Amino acid sequence: VFRYVNLVDLARCAQVSQTWMLLTQNSSLWSDINFSSVKHKVQDQIAVNILQKWRPYVLRLNLRGCYSLHWPSFKSISECRNLQDLNLSECQGLNDESMRLISGGCRALLYLNLSYTDITNGTLRLLSSFPNLQYLSLAHCRKFTDKGLLYLGSGKGCHKLIYLDLSGCIQISVDGFRNIANGCSGIQDLLINKMPTLTDRCIQALVEKCQQIMSVVFLDSPHLSDTTFKALAECKLVKVSIEGNNQITDLSFKLMGKCCPYLRHIHMADCQKITDAGLKMISPLKHIHVLNVADCVR
Repeated sequence: VFRYVNLVDLARCAQVSQTWMLLTQNSSLWSDINFSSVKHKVQDQIAVNILQKWRPYVLRLNLRGCYSLHWPSFKSISECRNLQDLNLSECQGLNDESMRLISGGCRALLYLNLSYTDITNGTLRLLSSFPNLQYLSLAHCRKFTDKGLLYLGSGKGCHKLIYLDLSGCIQISVDGFRNIANGCSGIQDLLINKMPTLTDRCIQALVEKCQQIMSVVFLDSPHLSDTTFKALAECKLVKVSIEGNNQITDLSFKLMGKCCPYLRHIHMADCQKITDAGLKMISPLKHIHVLNVADCVR
């Protein structure tokens, strides 16, 4: 039962009786710590006390939106040597120096969410400190550049990356996507939402070397066209999500029907050039579980 209560309530439960206090000291309760559920109350002292006490057991740590945390908390995170999943999204106190601390201690990380933070190229250089990193979100981080993405492929790099979220990173150009492809050829899941600057050339540069892509999500990317799907036809797509696009035509559906026999999920809402002919072209796909063509008025 105690696994389902937030940290504040868990602390209250510990004060009910000696029996309950002993139950709340079970290390399994502290393998997954979610500060985001009490983000408005969490200060450095609270975070430091909890992390220092349970650091050998912490595997997953969620600090999303904890805007009051600073250097002492990040120092304590770096001492959690077995940490595998770290969510620092919307942490206003996070910067390159904080990440330097964390990279020095958390070498076992598999999942890292840095979305909506002020990290720069300095942090991207540190990502090679996580040799097993598989899931990375840089969504809406605007202060790194194409040059910073070079670090994903240099040295030990991020060669095991299979999930990448670049939503809202409007500063990335074709060169940046080429840098990603050179360092992270094993990417399977790609999210690039809210990216009005995303073009076919960006996807072409990525797919030149990233041909294991299975899932793509491009919501609010109005400049992509059928050329993107000509490039993606080289991949073994299972999921496609695009919304609000006036460039993509039935040709993309034709390419899916011909080159992507294992597609399970198609979300092509509000794509004005899709017609009845497009639906006919995907009729050979036998594995579709999800088909969303809402607001495709033709």
